[in-house]
Amino acid sequence: MKRPTSNLQSPISTYIIIALLLVSFSLRLHALLQLPGFIDEGNHLRWASEVWQGRWLFPLASGKPLLIYYEALFLPFPAALWLGRAASVLTGVVILSGLYALGRKWNRRTGFFAALFYAVTPWTFFHERLAVADSLVAACAVVMMVAVFRYVTRLQTRRVFETLRVSEIILVLSMIALPLAKLSAVTLLVMPIVIGLVKTRRVSPTPLRYGALRETLRVLWMPYVFAITVLAILLGYANSRYSVGQEVIQRAGFGQRTMMDWWVGNASDVVEWFRAYAIVIGLAIVAGIAIVLIRRQALGIIALIGFGISAGTYLFAPSTAYPRYYLPALAFGCLLAGLCLDLIWRTLPKYVVDRESKQAVLSLIMLIPLFSTVEFLLFVYPSYIAPAQLRLATVDRQQHITLWSSGYGIREAMQYVSEQAKNESEPSIIYVSDLAGMVTARLYWTGNGKVLTLWDATMGASVEDVDGRVASGKPTFLLVDTDHFRANFVGLEVNPHELARFQRPEGGKPIIVYRLKREQFQFPPE
Repeated sequence: MKRPTSNLQSPISTYIIIALLLVSFSLRLHALLQLPGFIDEGNHLRWASEVWQGRWLFPLASGKPLLIYYEALFLPFPAALWLGRAASVLTGVVILSGLYALGRKWNRRTGFFAALFYAVTPWTFFHERLAVADSLVAACAVVMMVAVFRYVTRLQTRRVFETLRVSEIILVLSMIALPLAKLSAVTLLVMPIVIGLVKTRRVSPTPLRYGALRETLRVLWMPYVFAITVLAILLGYANSRYSVGQEVIQRAGFGQRTMMDWWVGNASDVVEWFRAYAIVIGLAIVAGIAIVLIRRQALGIIALIGFGISAGTYLFAPSTAYPRYYLPALAFGCLLAGLCLDLIWRTLPKYVVDRESKQAVLSLIMLIPLFSTVEFLLFVYPSYIAPAQLRLATVDRQQHITLWSSGYGIREAMQYVSEQAKNESEPSIIYVSDLAGMVTARLYWTGNGKVLTLWDATMGASVEDVDGRVASGKPTFLLVDTDHFRANFVGLEVNPHELARFQRPEGGKPIIVYRLKREQFQFPPE
């Protein structure tokens, strides 16, 4: 089947896609620190800083070691939230470039529409501005897809060992990178076989005497052997030393709800997220799925399977998912939406005779990306000036704004304590009521002293440490996240005196700052 041509000429389309990349990158990079950091970012950046302290293998215990190593490249010093988020924004450039390259397998216009949809989706804009793994996973996925297309096309007429080019190396590296970016992304490793099967059935220059699957495996066995061998070594080591597999099983919620309850709940969540972040693009994805099922176009089939696998990984898992987990699925979904819009662009004008009517029809078609862009800009503006007022999905609003995982209140409290500590004549100790608060608080610590946590078995200070520190008369502060804890030193000569409190938005619980003094303990007012 002959690939349709595009009316976007090559030099013009190159300039357009470069402009899209630059605009998208600039919009995402601006005002990165307006939204406070949250617990996951605090953990990721803490682990990344520890790589510089010699803990080279510990990231393997995280289930997303590639993210930790990637952020460590930008982080030769601790708690650099801007750098961690900028590293995530940079992966968005890779995603858009990869989507354009994949869409060009059909035509340039499809590639541009796919990249445009991804760039102007509030869903992707919000989560690519966080120091989390999912944007990196999406980048690895699209890079792998582009590399597979090039590899399969070249090797259908060659022997496996007759060529070793950059695309082959990139293919193997991206296959290794996917599960290391996030362990759950291992399901996407089936996509090279999917691409091989589709392309072998349609464009193979040799007779398929032994079947499409055999031909596909003949072409792809070497990348799989290399990738699986490396992954088996790395993940096997991680499991033997850090029991990663056991932790994954423990986090699964098999005993909490039935599988059907999980599926229904996850599906309803996804519907809510599309309503919050991507109404127009969600409809375009649905239309793209319908068109692919009707027309059975090769690139569309590949995009649909990729969308199904990456979305189904979390949709059908017995565990809680968050909107950011679906960034790889959105990349495939935007490719489907781009195919849909291109088909409408090429089909509708055929039913119109005069030139003016055709121009009117094409202008009407462009209302789809225009509405998406308007929806996007209405989301972007408050992101820069008042993120707490953003229209977010419920789970994102809780995680990033109102509940204990949010950095609101903690950021302001830590900035206040940092200034207090600078006025002290000797280094201070700042205790935080819990580990989650501590890792977030460290993102904003600029004073002189140490930040520790209380009442946590892994990184906490003992009550004797606190008692002795306060008894010595050295400056000692305590931050309490009242969403979880209260200042409680029953039986100790440690009394908390409130200095300030910082309220989370929308009625969230406050963060209270105390100075600890050598006195008989009394419960402070909450």
